[in-house]
Amino acid sequence: MSSEVMVALDGSEKEGRALAVSVGLARIAHAGVRLVRVIRAPSDRTLGQAELLGADKAAMIGRPGVEGQVAETARRLTMEAELLITWEVIEGENVAEVLIRHATARDACVVVMGTRAPGSVGLALAGSVADRVVRECPIPVVLVPPGAFYM
Repeated sequence: MSSEVMVALDGSEKEGRALAVSVGLARIAHAGVRLVRVIRAPSDRTLGQAELLGADKAAMIGRPGVEGQVAETARRLTMEAELLITWEVIEGENVAEVLIRHATARDACVVVMGTRAPGSVGLALAGSVADRVVRECPIPVVLVPPGAFYM
């Protein structure tokens, strides 16, 4: 079994809850924490426009900014938690699919995700990345809803 707790990040307030729970689980499991953020892959049209303008593909999708945010979170968490913290930013169209594939490939011991806990109408209309990951991921998934205790 892996010695890694995978945390799915999305740049929202949900991250605080997920990070706190992941640190606790990592300590219990004597594991490290891997921060994963999925960003949407650019469309062919966007790539074509970037090429015509001479712009960098990574800059067009905001990758440097996202990588900076995730790296800063990893640095801060490493200092606070005194655990091995690694991170990765992955491009993909379907966030749930990318998270499931990555967790499976890395054989994470658990996947942790913060949720907004939308109502059933919200789920029916828009679906939920967390809902799909829970249903389809072969690795245990811990969802941390609003109101969960965290520091």
